[in-house]
Formats: sequence, C-alpha cells, structure tokens
Amino acid sequence: MAEVNYELFEKKYGHYILFNRIYSKKSSFQEIVIGDSEAFGRMLLLDGTLQISEADEHIYHESLIHVPMCMIDPRKVLLLGGGDLCALREIMKHPVEKAVMVDIDGDVIETSKKYLSEINKNSWEDSRAEVNVGDAMDYIKKTDEKFDIIFSDLTDPGEAGKYFYSKDFYDLCKNVMTDNSILVTHGSISSNPEFIAEKVYAGFRELFNHSAFYSAHIQSFNSEYGFLLGSDNMDVSKPDWEKIAERAAKIKGELKHYSPEIHRAMLTIPKWMKDKIEKAKFDEFKTWFSDEMPPD
Repeated sequence: MAEVNYELFEKKYGHYILFNRIYSKKSSFQEIVIGDSEAFGRMLLLDGTLQISEADEHIYHESLIHVPMCMIDPRKVLLLGGGDLCALREIMKHPVEKAVMVDIDGDVIETSKKYLSEINKNSWEDSRAEVNVGDAMDYIKKTDEKFDIIFSDLTDPGEAGKYFYSKDFYDLCKNVMTDNSILVTHGSISSNPEFIAEKVYAGFRELFNHSAFYSAHIQSFNSEYGFLLGSDNMDVSKPDWEKIAERAAKIKGELKHYSPEIHRAMLTIPKWMKDKIEKAKFDEFKTWFSDEMPPD
C-alpha cells in the first residue's frame, strides 16, 4: 500500500510524494526509510525529509561536485556528510589522489550500500576513497591533513544543522584548507531565500576573499537549490572557462546534467537573489548564530 510523504516548509507550504516503503530503520540519529516512487524512482528519506531520488539526484550531485572540481585540479578532497554515497560517486570521476568522506550515521552508509548501489555505483569501493563514520566537526578539529576542496554536504539550514552554516564552522574548515582551496555548501533558496542570501552568502563574502553563488532546480525537492563557493586565493567568481572545459573533458563516467555550458548558466544569478545579496550585512549573519556552539 502506497504511503504519502509530505514535507512542510517554514510552516507555510509543502509538497507530497507517493511511495512504497521497502525498508526502514531507526538509527541512533534518525529514521531511515528507503522507498520506491512512481514519480521519482528509488528514494532515501531521513526523518521524513527526502535526501535523494533516483530520477534527479544527478542534478544535485553533479552541480555540487563538478562546478568546484572543474575550477581547480584537486588532489585531496574532503566530503562532510554524503552518506548516500552519491557525491562520492561524482568525486571519483575526477583524477583525485584521495577522497575522505565523514558521515555521522553509519546506518545510513550501510543502508545506501545495500539499497542504493544502482544509484551510487558502489563508489566506496574505489581505492582512493576513505569512508569514515564520525562527527564532521570532530574530524576537522583533529585531522592534520589539508584538502584542496571541502564539500559540506550536511544537514540543511535549520535547528539541527545551523552550526554547519556558522562562522565557527567555516573557521574550522579554513584550518584544513590549502592556499587555493575551495569550500562548498548548499541550501534551498525556494523555501529559505532570506537565509541563503542574507545570512549564509553574507558570511561567505565576509569570511573569504572570494565567493560565488550558483543554483539548479531539483524537482523532487520542489525547490531551486543554491550552492556557495568560498576561497581566499582562488577567485571563484571569475572562472577560467578554457581550463574548465579541459577539466570537464577528462571526467570519467556518465554525466546526466553537468557540462561547461550548464556550469556557466548556473553561475548566472537571478536579479531578485542578486538584490538580496547586495543588501546583505555581515551583522545579520553573526546574530543569526547567537546560540552557544557545541563544546569541544
């Protein structure tokens, strides 16, 4: 019998997806559900929130990964979150030497290995991949490694994930970034445009010498999804399109969404968003995260 998954955004509006549950488990952190939907194929839901759908996860993951990966030649990459193993799949299409993934919920990782292998393509089996179960903040506090790109594929902005969009968190990330490193994060700009434009982007603009915003529409999320790039020495707002084309041509494996042309299009900021960004103030960003950070 089909179930209905209904997601409500900001207590203002929502959308629903019909699906058949094929697996569920309550981990130490959240409820994990795998379902099959006629509209979107196989899906992963965590605490009732859709994480990926077979039909269009490639739009999210190819946008998240290939835009920054084609801007530089990364050797070592850090992926925070990404328990469905799909972001790791896209990273492994590049000639990196090492990709470290850290996700707090080992049950999500094991569930994804079993039920999402047709989607994530067994990406964890690549010899260059190192998959760790643990807290992302603990990892970046303790590691002595440096990374060329850090992907924050963690919880969306909100009560549970607010620390991953804070100055404190970004400062921790800077400690493990190389001179030309890029930090990447994400968030819905349909359900929470003020937060992304006026808080998160304002923080990136203040904390990094260079920053850029880009977006893609994810139908199963019912949202225009935003991505943010921050770097101190790499001008991410002024791509070298010739080098991007060269690096894109070397990507191994199937691409369903990304291309240098799509890359250029995603970096075109809608006027309403540009207006919000230009009006954003760093003070707003700081006061948004006034609660005490978790203890060391």
